[in-house]
Amino acid sequence: MLGDLLSYLELSMKDIEKSNAHIEEKYPKFLSKFALFALQMDDTLFRETFIVQILIFTQAITDPVGNEHKNTVKLSPEDIKSVQKVQKQANRIVLG
Repeated sequence: MLGDLLSYLELSMKDIEKSNAHIEEKYPKFLSKFALFALQMDDTLFRETFIVQILIFTQAITDPVGNEHKNTVKLSPEDIKSVQKVQKQANRIVLG
């Protein structure tokens, strides 16, 4: 499901020219209702923030910092491949 969302975001962000985009100075708010999801994904800054948070999350579960966190999440080799695929896709979107 996360991969499908990233595929959608990757396609929808290709047509956006950031230099002409109106960017709010405020930090984008978090998802509050699923019904608002489509509207929030129309906001370029929100989408970028969302994708960066995906990158932070995937980094945290694949390479935890500190001994207390290393034992918290145990990923199978298949899970690691799935997370790495999501990371690559999100990086492609962020880096263009």
